[in-house]
Amino acid sequence: MNPREFYDAVVSMRTVQKRYKESKSKEDLDECTKLESVIDTEIKRVELILKAQSMFPTLDLVPMKTRIKHE
Repeated sequence: MNPREFYDAVVSMRTVQKRYKESKSKEDLDECTKLESVIDTEIKRVELILKAQSMFPTLDLVPMKTRIKHE
């Protein structure tokens, strides 16, 4: 997930959290739980990258996107 995708996911999560606070509906609660899990997973992923980078500062752990040309 790139920074923009993370931002968008957090905005979505907060929107649903606010909606749940008003509605208390099971659907909103389920959606909140799902979005919170997405955010938690991304935070854990980034924390692992940061930890590895601190252990191995010369190792590039963020893969570059490559383009494959089709002929």
